[in-house]
Amino acid sequence: MRRFLISGIAVAALAILATGGLWMYWLISAQELAAAVDEWVGGMLASGYDVNIDRKRFAGFPASVDIVLDGVELAGADHYMPWTWSVSRVRVTRGLFGQGPAFVRPSGVQTIEVIDDEIRKRIRFGAARWAIEIAQVATGGASLNIEWDGFVLAPEDQAPVSIESVRANFVLPDGDGAIPRGTHGSVSIRGAQLPGDPTLGNRIESFEGEIEFLVSVQSGDPWRALSGWTESNGTVRITNGAIDWGPIHASAITGRMGIDHQMRPEAQLSGQFAQFADAVEVFFQANRMSSRRRDEILFVMGMPQNRDRTVFEYAVEFRGGAALIDGTMVGRVWSLLPWQSRE
Repeated sequence: MRRFLISGIAVAALAILATGGLWMYWLISAQELAAAVDEWVGGMLASGYDVNIDRKRFAGFPASVDIVLDGVELAGADHYMPWTWSVSRVRVTRGLFGQGPAFVRPSGVQTIEVIDDEIRKRIRFGAARWAIEIAQVATGGASLNIEWDGFVLAPEDQAPVSIESVRANFVLPDGDGAIPRGTHGSVSIRGAQLPGDPTLGNRIESFEGEIEFLVSVQSGDPWRALSGWTESNGTVRITNGAIDWGPIHASAITGRMGIDHQMRPEAQLSGQFAQFADAVEVFFQANRMSSRRRDEILFVMGMPQNRDRTVFEYAVEFRGGAALIDGTMVGRVWSLLPWQSRE
């Protein structure tokens, strides 16, 4: 009995020591993560941003090391259009042993306020689930994985945009700028509900594609960075694109895209369109196409050599705020500034 009691005490003592050791290791890892967050804050302050955090606290023991930031605010007060981003809480998580990726999870409604010509404009957005994963790449640079579910973007005095899910994966090589040249990855969007003409389809069922930045986007003031990118012929290459949007069903989309001086996408693309006769009829009914143009397209599609074809290749262009397929305007494209007028 005595031997059993001694053994039990020894096991308990070892358990206490092990737990205490784990606790000490967790505290050290937590302090390292806190130092990394402080280093990021210091870098942002040195770059001219204002950063405010109401409170920092630790969580996650014993499975992970979490630092919870309450009342986060980031601002560019001296930028071309002064702005402030705020969120009620951000949780940063790393594995207990400091290896592997870091996860960043904002929670609550996020707000961006922008002052444009002394007029304050507000955009609110949020998601039912956020998961942002950041990791180092063995060959240099970093990888960024984003998963959003139940995303809603609500510009003030504008109809909201909702997206069921967003999945994005990018590899950022070592290099200058917020987005270095050669950054590449893939994007997948499901169930995007948009403002606009429902006749043409204001819901994108799915979009996916691979993207590569051919010109870097500089750090700092986002408006000047985008303007500088445009002036430098900023371009992204799109490959393996596919979209299912109202009457438009296209695949094998390839080409290049940039932005114009009004921050609207401009692009030269090509794609393979299925069921295009149905789309032509929708464009005609929506007064996007003359009866002559409709008859010309349907005649070409119905020519003997084309009667058995189900897929046709057409040129796609975004130019001057217009979206064109084979030279026919089918809709408008938005400015990247959400408060600009939309169709």
